Order: sequence, then structure tokens, then C-alpha cells
Amino acid sequence: MAILTVFTVLVALLALGAVRCEDETIGPIFMKEPPNRVDFSNTTGAVVECAARGSPPPDVIWVRADGTAVGDVPGLRQVLPNGNLVFPPFRAEDYRQEVHAQVYACLARNPVGTIHSRDVNVRAVVQQQYESEVNNEYVIRGNSAILKCSIPSFVADFVNVISWHDEQENAYTINGTKEGDVVTQYFEAEVVSEYVIRGNTAVLKCNIPSFVADFVKVEAWVDSDKNEYMITDDIVVNQFYEAEILTEYVIRGNAAVLKCSIPSFVADFVKVEAWIDEEGTVISYSEDLVVSQYYVTEAENEYVIRGNAAIVHCKIPSFVTDFVHVESWVLDDGQILTINNTSYQEVVSQPYEAEADNEYVIRGNAAIMKCEVPSFVSDFVFVEMWMDSEGGTYFPGSNEAVLQAYEARVNDEFVLRGNTAILKCIVPSFVADFVHVVSWIMDNDTVTADENLDNISVVHQNYEPRVTDEDVLRGNSAIVKCTIPSFVSDYVQVVEWVTEEESLSVFSLNDSAANYAVNQFYESQVYDIYVIRGNAAVFKCHIPSFVSDHVHVVSWHDSEGGEFIKNENYVVSQAYTVNLVEENVLRGNAAILKCLIPSFVTEYVQVSSWIISEGDDETEIKVNDTTNRDVVSQAYTVNLMEESVLRGNAAILKCHISTFVTEYVSVSSWIISEGDKEELEIQQTDSNDLVVSQSYTVNLWEENVLRGNSAILKCHIPSFVTEYVTVTSWIISEGDNEELDINLDSDSNLVVSQAYDVKFWEEYVLRGNAAVLKCQIPSYVSEYVSVVSWIISEDDNEQEVKIDELSDLVVSQAYAVNLMEEYVLRGNSAILKCHIPSFVSEYVTVVSWIISEGEETDEINLDSDQNSYEGKYLVLPSGELHIRDVGPEDGYKSYQCRTKHRLTGETRLSATKGRLVITEPMGRVPPKFPSAQTTSGFQFHEFSDLAVLCPAQAFPAPMYRQVGAMFVATEDTPFSLQCPAQAFPVPVFR
Repeated sequence: MAILTVFTVLVALLALGAVRCEDETIGPIFMKEPPNRVDFSNTTGAVVECAARGSPPPDVIWVRADGTAVGDVPGLRQVLPNGNLVFPPFRAEDYRQEVHAQVYACLARNPVGTIHSRDVNVRAVVQQQYESEVNNEYVIRGNSAILKCSIPSFVADFVNVISWHDEQENAYTINGTKEGDVVTQYFEAEVVSEYVIRGNTAVLKCNIPSFVADFVKVEAWVDSDKNEYMITDDIVVNQFYEAEILTEYVIRGNAAVLKCSIPSFVADFVKVEAWIDEEGTVISYSEDLVVSQYYVTEAENEYVIRGNAAIVHCKIPSFVTDFVHVESWVLDDGQILTINNTSYQEVVSQPYEAEADNEYVIRGNAAIMKCEVPSFVSDFVFVEMWMDSEGGTYFPGSNEAVLQAYEARVNDEFVLRGNTAILKCIVPSFVADFVHVVSWIMDNDTVTADENLDNISVVHQNYEPRVTDEDVLRGNSAIVKCTIPSFVSDYVQVVEWVTEEESLSVFSLNDSAANYAVNQFYESQVYDIYVIRGNAAVFKCHIPSFVSDHVHVVSWHDSEGGEFIKNENYVVSQAYTVNLVEENVLRGNAAILKCLIPSFVTEYVQVSSWIISEGDDETEIKVNDTTNRDVVSQAYTVNLMEESVLRGNAAILKCHISTFVTEYVSVSSWIISEGDKEELEIQQTDSNDLVVSQSYTVNLWEENVLRGNSAILKCHIPSFVTEYVTVTSWIISEGDNEELDINLDSDSNLVVSQAYDVKFWEEYVLRGNAAVLKCQIPSYVSEYVSVVSWIISEDDNEQEVKIDELSDLVVSQAYAVNLMEEYVLRGNSAILKCHIPSFVSEYVTVVSWIISEGEETDEINLDSDQNSYEGKYLVLPSGELHIRDVGPEDGYKSYQCRTKHRLTGETRLSATKGRLVITEPMGRVPPKFPSAQTTSGFQFHEFSDLAVLCPAQAFPAPMYRQVGAMFVATEDTPFSLQCPAQAFPVPVFR
């Protein structure tokens, strides 16, 4: 077994004894804190758990938000001895707001202290009968429709929609993964005719009906010849074109931008590569050309308060700002200030006073004093030290602390016997930066924090190490592990191993020869390697794996007794012969001779020189000799071939030089001779551009064009003079009429009067929707023709609508206005809304409401005196009817709204009558909104009334206040804010 060395140490400060700075009491700590919100039904009840621990054990009680204790209410509320708050199931008529809609808190206290839990919002819900409704929605066929499920406000907080069902009992769940259904409908796509000038680009558009536009896309186009054009195809027609440069007028000294006008039908495929001026200079994109011009800079006057910094600005003319920058400034006395001169700094000495602001701080806390230095010297003044009223000085590098009394505490720690315990000394925060633990004091000894680690005490305990058996193949390595119990593993380590055989020595970890290996017999082998004579051979020494970690090769021995050491290089000397292969080459060409060296000596043999022999003469050329560059002088002849060329075209003559001298011969000049005339020599370096004056004829080709379309005539100039000839004007003649000369640089715009027809396409539209008619004007006159009016005819009647008139024409259509039932708590306010179809909502408004009870009717107009802000009934400017203090008698009345069409003046009554469904409140109801929509937007005209409603409900009455809203009303204009909250008893508004 393994012999282990144990260091006897003592566990510091276990909870077995008392410590001088230790306190046996512990303040209360929550083991289970209640949640922030508890909602439950009157049929289920609820239990709110609260548990805490401490020393001594704390008392757990429940309190209200105002701090008063909570007691038992028979059948409704009970506080258990274990701290749980119980709400048993109760009947609807037993609901009490002070019990079932209250804010509670759990309080735990003992002599050490008191702790509070978070606020617990308890809300009981009384089960009531309710019905949800789905309002009718009018939608155009093929469009999307959104249906809304109306849930009564008194259960809206606890009821949500989980699925929808249609008349065929199909269910649609919110989380369903079924893809949206689309109704298959028949449709036709149309292509509108486009008129375009020949050679121009035409864009055709495929019109897809709007009700399938989201699901249909164009895949390809097919022409009348059945040719198909895919979206990814690029079709370009090769056409002749000419680029033009427009004249630009620019003030001298300013930049000028010239634009190269490329015909639109090739603009996508043609780009400008360079510009050429009249002198033939080529200007590429990468060149920056700047014209040198005279300019004057100015320094503006700057007014500045004495003692402040001043910044003077140098104004440089804009046309040279890109190329001019300030290098230095010159003062009136001739002194030069450069930008990089940082040694010149002038500061004006001025009197100033520094102030220290009063700081109020709690005794024992840190205080920070600030020295306020005037801004005009703050760049040059800094604080060197502080001085108090008693003459004491404080420098920035020193740390000052006020001596204060304090007490340190040590909390109890519970730990299993044999485990490590960590005790923490709690130092008050106001001295924590200056106080640290130097020693711990036990009942019978003192342990210093910075003592040597060898003196740390550990409790001595009995333990036994174990060695696990390891099964291993003979000759392999074995690893034996000593298992030490975990509670002493930090202090116990293996120092040596002992075997069962007494003849073997002890294996010590600290022994320098601590690596032990068993001596075993082994043999190394070298396998035969077959190699071609002259090639390299690699031999490998195979050592058995069980000794490979301890055996390595030190040398090799051959059969003749030769020894080869591992780190030396050996080469065997062998006979070899170098050969030259004959090279066949044409006279005058270059020849390359190669020296062939056998491959088995190529790594060690290289060519050092070549020997050329002719008869008895020999010449040696060294490989590294760079001075011996011989060229053989040979006779050669230069020839010119005849070139056949059409008259007026350019001709290129080429000088043919023999290939064996082309590297050394170049053309320096050309000589032109004609009969006995003096020869003309043109040097290679000359920039002469010679142009021969030749006669030429300009032609016009006939152009066939459809009547009404544009025609383009082109002047054809022979190619051999196109670089020097341009069109300056066009002459138009007709019979004996005087000719019309149109210059290219004139501003004349000629338009030929042509007959044209305007067409209409039929438009299909659903009844009640808007229709857009388009007047199709032929493209060749679209620049000069515009629509001025539209004429609407019906039988013999015609009506003209001018484009510049603000006429709004609306087609009279039948529509119906509906009213829905409204659910309201007794005693609260109710709001009835008149539902107007969306396609006439811009033109139809509510003007009055009719209230019926039996045979009695009462009409309340929007602008009548009966419509009072203080009365029971109020018609809001937006058209809703506001009913205050709803009672049972209001449930027997019916309500209708009267609407008026503002364009036609037609008035209508609502098709259905609305009623109030008055609900008796079951117990008390907390404040809530009738729906999830708590925000609304309003749009109204200036000098008009607006009523903003707050749809909250509660029982007892909720308290209202305005938060973050702003209303602007003109003088002498009525203005009211309505709050449609509901509660029982009736809420009080403020």
C-alpha cells in the first residue's frame, strides 16, 4: 500500500465554538416568496404561499398596502399558521372587493429585523354568462377580409380567441400551420399597344387583374410569330448611331462640364472611353487638368471679447479651393506664423478667483469637492493642492480618511463534518476601502491572515488510501493510481510507492532516477530494400514496440565493417559520363545545347563552362561570365510588299525584317518618292499627320415611314473623310417653294401637324368601387397633346368636367346603416355607434339619433339645444350617442341614427335598431378596458368639437386623470372630454 504524508492542520473557525466577532442570530430570509399577481375564479379559490427562515425563527404575517394586518374573514379569507394565505371558493353574491380585489404583502420579522415581500395583487373573478359576436364586414370580392370577435368588456381580460368556425363546421386555429386558402378565379391578362419610333426602345406592360396580382407573375413573352422571350434573356439589335456634344456656355475661370449625348436606343451598351479636343489631344478619365488662374485671398475681421480665443478664417475663392491651402499667417509687424509652429503661444495674464462649492454629505460617507476655475483661464490653470479652514493642506497624491468607530460581524456557517468551511468577516461599507482582515481569533488561539501556509491548521481525521488493481499485457506499460478520500485530498499527497517484494527498493517521487523500466531482451531488424543501381536507398531499423520509447538508433554498420554515424552525410563515388545531343537549327536562328548529366549524380554535378573548338582553336565560356555576349554579324535584306487598297481608303505598309535580326534591327524612317520629285523622309519620331485632299460625294437614302410617325434622315459621308467632314445644316425644298435652311446650331424646333385619334379601353369594375379611365394618346404626339376635359354622356344629357376644376363627382349608390347591441353595466355610461359602409363613409355623416320607447319617440340633433354636455344624451361630433347613468328603463328603449349624404343631401335612417343589454354587476369589478384596443386616432377640422373617451370600467368607481395629453380649442368654442367607464355602484369621475 502507499505510504502517505499527512500535514496536521486545524479547520479555522467552525461553528462548533464562539468567535469574538460572531453573532448567533440571523435575520429573516424568504425561502418561498409569493408571486406578484394571483388571479383565480370564485369556483376554484387560491392559496398564496409564503415561508421564511431565521434565528430565532421569524413570525410570518400578511399586511395590506397601507401596512395594516390581515385577519381571517369566515368563508372568504384565512391566514394559516405556516404563513399561507388561503382564499376558499365562494358564491358570486359573497364577492367583497376589500378581500378579493386587494393588494397584500407577506411580512417576516424576528428580533434581528423585518423583511417585506413584493406586492401581491389578488384578483378574484366571478363566473358570469356571456356571448361573443362577430360583426358583418363588407368586402370587395377577391380582396382580403378581417373579421373581429367582439367579447363583452366584463370578461375581456380572461377570454381569448382560440379558433374560428365557418358554416361548414371547418375550424381555423390561431397556431395552425395550414397555408392560407386562395379562391381560384378566371382571369385574363392584357397587353396594351405601345406606339414607338423605329429604332427606339419599346416597353410593353402585361396588365394582370388586381384580385389575382398577388399570386400571378409573368414568366415569358410570346410574339405573333410564336417566338418566346424569357425574363432572363438579353436581346439587343445592332444599329448605327452617332454621338453628339452639346455646346456649353461657362464664365471664365469656372469649371465646364461637357456631355456626350449618346442615342437612347444604344445608351445601355455604349460608354465614353476618351475625349479629343480640336488639336487632337486625347483626354482620358485618369488625367486631371487644371487651368492656372489669378486669385486673391481675404482674412475676415473677427470681433472677440478680451481674454477669449479668436479664430481668423482665410477665404479662398471657390474655383481654386481644391488646389490651394494655407501654409502660414503674416502679422502686421511682419512676423510669420506657420501651421506646424507649436512653440509660439501668447497668453494674456488676467486676474481670476477660484471657488469651491458647498457639498452636503451624510456623516461617514465620502465627499467630493470641486474647484471651479473661470473658463477663460481653465486651459492654463490647474489645482495643485487643497487647504481647509484650519490650515491643513491636501495634495492630489495623498489619501485622506476620517477615523470612525465601526464593528465587524461574522455570520454562522453550517458545514458537514470533514468538509471545508469559509467564514466571512463583514466590514461596514463606509470603511471597507481602508479596513482589511489581519487575523482571526478563536477560543484558544489566534490565526494571522498573512502567516506562512505551513502553519494553516486542519482537523486531523483517520483515512485510508486505496490502490485499484490494473490488468495489463506483459511487456506493456501499467499506470497504478492511489485513491485518497476527498476530505483530505487537499492536504495529502503521494511521496513514494512500495511493492510487496522486499528485494525491490522503494520508488520515490523525489528520486532523481524516478523513471523505472523493466529490462527485457529484444532484437532489432533491417528489411531488404531493392533499388536500381545509381538510385538512393532508404533503410529502416525496426525496434519492438515495448522498448521503442527507450531505444533509439545511434549508428549503422555495413557488411564490410564500415560505420555510419547518424548526423553525418555520406556519398558514394561513382563513375559517370556527360553527353551532348546534336541540335539541328536553321541558319540565322538561335540554338540551345544541353549537357546531359546522369540522374544519380545530378544533385552533386553542375556545368561550370563550355568549350567551343574549331580546328585547332578552342574557346572556353564560363557559366557565370556575363561579359561574353557574342553576336554574329550577318547580311540581311529588308523587303516591302505591295498593298492593294481602294481609292480614298487608308493603306498600311509594313517593313519585313529577317527574323534572325529582328531583335537588333528597327525601322527609323520612311522615304516617299514619286518620279523625279524630291524624296520625302518621314522620321519615326515625327508627329506629322498628313491628309490628302480628295473629292467626295454625300448621299441621302430614302426612308420609308408610316404616316404620323417620326422619320430620321441620315447624311451618308464617305468613310475616308468622316473624320474631317460634318453636317452643318439641312435644306428642305418642296416644288417651287423657297428652300428652308435649318442650321444645326439654331434653336428651331419644327413640329409637323399630323392627324391622330384618341382611344378608350373598357374598364371592368365592381359596383361601388372607384374606376380609373385612361385616355390613350399616340406616342408621336404625346409630347404636344394633353387632356383638358372629360365629357360624360347619358342618353341625351352631357356633362363636361374640366381638368383644372376641383369637381368631385360621386356616383349615388344604395347603402344601409346598421346598429349593434351594446353591453353595459348598470349605472355606467354607454356609447352607441352607427356603422356606415366604408365606400360611402367619406360622404355620409350622422346628424341625429332617434330614441323610441313604445309609441313615444324623441329625436336629438347634433346641433340642437337638447344636445347638452350635461344632459343624459349627448351626440358626439364624431356621430356616436353617449348615454349617461344607464338604468333598467334604458334597456326597453330602441335607438336609430339618421345619416345625411353631404353631396346629394339624401338622409336615411339606420336599417336596424340598436338596444342596450344592461348587466347587473356580480360583486365588485376592478378597472379595465372593454377591449384590447386602448389607443385611437382622431381627425377633425379646425374650430370643430372633439370628444375623447376613456373606455375604462371598474367597481367601485375608478379614479381618472389626464396623462400626457394636450388639447387646443379656440376661444368661445365648447370642448368636452367624455369617459365611458362602467362600474357598480356608479363610478365617480374627476
